[in-house]
Parts: sequence; structure tokens; C-alpha cells
Amino acid sequence: MNQNGYFVCHLESDKDVEDELALMRLSFPGEKVDEMVERLLANHPGFNRSSFLTVRHGGRIVASLCMIPLTWSIGGVPLKTVEMGMVATHPDFRRRCLQRILNTEYDQIVKTQGYDISVIEGIPFFYRQFGYEYTIPLDSETVVPLDKLPRDLGGADIRPFEDSDIPTAMEQFLTSQDKLLVHSMRSREIWEGQQRTGWQGGRQFVGYVLEVAGKPVAYFRVSHQEGHLYLIDSSVRDRGQAIVVLGFLKQLGEANGSKALVSRLGHENIITREILARGGEANRPYGWQVKVFDTRNLFYKLRPLLNSRLQSSPFAGLSDSIRVNMYWSCLAIRIEGGEVTEVEKCDGKRSDGVFLNPLVFPKLLLGVRDIEELMLEYPDVIVAPHYRGLVNTLFPKGDSFIQTCY
Repeated sequence: MNQNGYFVCHLESDKDVEDELALMRLSFPGEKVDEMVERLLANHPGFNRSSFLTVRHGGRIVASLCMIPLTWSIGGVPLKTVEMGMVATHPDFRRRCLQRILNTEYDQIVKTQGYDISVIEGIPFFYRQFGYEYTIPLDSETVVPLDKLPRDLGGADIRPFEDSDIPTAMEQFLTSQDKLLVHSMRSREIWEGQQRTGWQGGRQFVGYVLEVAGKPVAYFRVSHQEGHLYLIDSSVRDRGQAIVVLGFLKQLGEANGSKALVSRLGHENIITREILARGGEANRPYGWQVKVFDTRNLFYKLRPLLNSRLQSSPFAGLSDSIRVNMYWSCLAIRIEGGEVTEVEKCDGKRSDGVFLNPLVFPKLLLGVRDIEELMLEYPDVIVAPHYRGLVNTLFPKGDSFIQTCY
């Protein structure tokens, strides 16, 4: 595409990759984002040169973003998810709406490739103009001085994580998240890539396995940075295991000269709760920004989950046809015998008393807010009293956490 001398295209040649890396170094000085790009290109399945969208002017790359394929799960239903990452504009070409040009092209690709949601970590406020809304907590941190942690390992053994541990760890990873409403998923290829490189997202890590009576019961990953010891991943599920891991981390941190432990596992994680009980301090997290592109198709994909929620609620056996007005579009949802049987686009001139702001719908979808809370925050979320129980049944509030999966 050519707009006033600006060309939108993918990376193609080795020279293109080098130009992209140069833009990363210029836009994110000292953050080693260029190294992350190289790791993704070399190790992430489904991520390649065509994953980048760039704006060129005068033969050079002046703006770019990339598409990182992910899988999130909501209530056990996998969502085809794409993360917009490495968003950058050359300082000499800012305030020329180049990211708006890229986002228009990005949205078209997302729709064409059938992604359910697009997500971004992103700087504050900027991405609201592109239809994104803050949802699941991001960058949760809980800090505790090492001297407040237990020392006893309780007879358990902790050893380094090995390649052969991956199949067991994959099962433990999923099991440890079964109480979460929304969580991330890792393929075998992702596990192998992280183990091969020793990197999870932007942090270099060392992995460990907790064994009881010679049996691996959990894994965890730690990272040393800025004089602190970071706990960045864990499958620990019970308090006893949590105390053992904290005792090990106390010893590890002391041996490495760390003064404090920082948990990045989310404020509801069992290890984090143990840290809080021992005087840890939790931050105010940032948030994943999320955009839904095709609500009708998403409703269809979620029908097994919605039906399960209906069948275990007072609405089991319900038969009704409900119009949900989302302002830009309207959906007619047909429920027969407690099951969603049809979701159709319909005339938005009338509604049965359900009006949902489409920009904040991700908060309801991902369980960040219930319908009463959304109605208090947003006057354009309007649900008649006789439908509020049904909406909360279909979209309950719950704890969620997204673990880095690249």
C-alpha cells in the first residue's frame, strides 16, 4: 500500500531484518528489544518475517509493529489470540499517523486470519484510539525482603530443570491454572524454545523442579535482575509446596547477594499470597489491553462454555430469544432448553433491554467486571433487571492471569 510516499509491507530480506533491528535499538535504547526480536525469529513457531508490518519511506523502515501468535483459554475454550508487539516509530517520523496506518492494515489481517482477540501490553491510553480496553492485570509484582522468608525445605528436593522435564511440566502448568477463568497456554514448541534459549519474554531465567519422594510435583523459574531475585513462573498448587519453594529462594537469593524476592505470578497466586502473609507488598498492576473483532463468531465459539454455565445455573432449561444491542451491531441470541442454539446479526432498532458498550465488552467477556459494575462505570451499558442474572451467568467474574508464552 502506498500513501503519500509511505509504503506498508512485511519484512522480506536480511537487509529488512537488520533495518528492523536498528529501529528497535533506536526506539527502545538499552532494553534489548532487538535481541528479543532475534530470539522470536529463531525460536517461536509461527513467527517469521511476515509477522512484521512496516512503514517505509525513502527506502528505510520508519515505523513497525509485529504480530505474535498466542493462545489464551477462557473456561477451557482456547481463543486464537494475537499480540501486537514491538510497536515503534522513528523519532523523525512521529505524529504523522503512521501507527494508525499500520493498525488499519493489522486489523484487516487479524480479521482475515480469524483471530478471536487481539491484545497488547502497550503504553498508557494510546491504544484506546484503536479500540482497545484494559482487562486482565499485567506486570503484577509483590516484593518481600529475604529475611522474612522461611528457611526450611521440609525434606523436599529441588534440582535444575532438564529437557526431559518438559512433558510433566506442561501438564503441571495447565493443572496449576485450572482455577483461573482466563489463562495462557504453551505449546510443546514454545516450551522447547524457552528451555533452549533460557529466556521467557524479556527475562533470562533458570528453571527448577520440586521433588517429593523422588517424584516431580512442581516446577518454577527464577531470574536475577537489578539486585533482586524474581520468581517469574511456577506450577506450585498448595501452601506446603509454596513454603518449600520460598525457603529455597531465600537461600538462593542470599547466595547471590539479593536483598528481596519479587513475585511476578499475580496477586492471587498461592506463593504470592504466602509472601503477602509474611509482610510482602503488592503493587498496583498495569493491564492487558484487548480488542474483540467479531462478537458473533466469538459467541459461537464459546457456545459449549456458555451452555455449561447455563446448565449449572437457575437458567437451566431456559428458552428465550434475546437481542443484545452493541451499538455498532446487534445480535439475536436464541436459547432453547438451556442451550445457545443460534446467534444472528439483527436489526438494532430495538432491544430486549441489553445494551453493551462494544469497547468495554472485553471486561465482561474476560471476567474483569460483572454487569452491575460495568453499569456503574459506563452509562451506555444498560441491562434490564430481569436480564442481569442471565448476563452474569453467561459471563461471570473471576480471577485471571496471563503467563508469558514466548
